[in-house]
Amino acid sequence: MGADLAVRTVFEAPTVAQLAPRIGAGGGGLAPLRPVERPAVVPLSFAQSRLWFLEQLQGPSPVYNLAVALRLGGHLMLARWGGVG
Repeated sequence: MGADLAVRTVFEAPTVAQLAPRIGAGGGGLAPLRPVERPAVVPLSFAQSRLWFLEQLQGPSPVYNLAVALRLGGHLMLARWGGVG
């Protein structure tokens, strides 16, 4: 719809009648996003660096590959699984 609304406004004016006069009254909004050039090598995050370091220090490990089996109760609605996959 092209309207700039703060989340706070939606909670302060929860009905359409209350929101209508506030649409567009909030100011300029956010600047449009523009593409930026991405570096050839993207640096690792701290967590990725830590995992890489542990792999170099200790070698391959199955620690982060955990197998889990769950038993679920209740009724399964097979019709809802039709679009999964």
